[in-house]
Amino acid sequence: IPMKYTWKEIVSDLSCFLTNNSKESEYQREIESCLKQLGWKKSNNTMIPQYNLHFGSVNSLRIDIVLCKNEIPILPIEIKRPNVGCKTKDKQITSYMRQLKSNIGLYIGENIQIYYDVSNNYNENAISVFKVEFSEEDKNGLVFCDLLKYEYFNKERLEQFCKECYEKRIVTKNLEQRLTDFFSPVN
Repeated sequence: IPMKYTWKEIVSDLSCFLTNNSKESEYQREIESCLKQLGWKKSNNTMIPQYNLHFGSVNSLRIDIVLCKNEIPILPIEIKRPNVGCKTKDKQITSYMRQLKSNIGLYIGENIQIYYDVSNNYNENAISVFKVEFSEEDKNGLVFCDLLKYEYFNKERLEQFCKECYEKRIVTKNLEQRLTDFFSPVN
């Protein structure tokens, strides 16, 4: 099935949650269904909902979904009901990523965001480097499906993609700052 049809199906399945006031558990079930369209499955433990991660003797985290490859947890997914406004999502996904020792994580809420944790970034949260809106016209949806299709999934490829997105972001910020400086009146 071409990626554009997969993305179209995902948009169709999830966009109704953007205006509905549904429960987060219902939204998560639909997201799990969408991940199945990309080839991730609960039956072979490549997709584990409500993943319990224990650390220390008494502490644990419950990650909404973790994607695994070769039985190794590699990608935490934080899900928030759309239109709820979550101020802690950056901190939460960063915590999950660091506990799993993964520098990549996904947030799925009013849109999809891929987070990247830059090395030596211990004092800061991971950064959203790629965003996909739930729209058939958003070309990033095709890129997202391509990156997350189970049969082609490669963590190194996803890391490289995130690194490139991050570097583009830095270049853009630097350019914006230089333009601001250039056009600012001299005192």
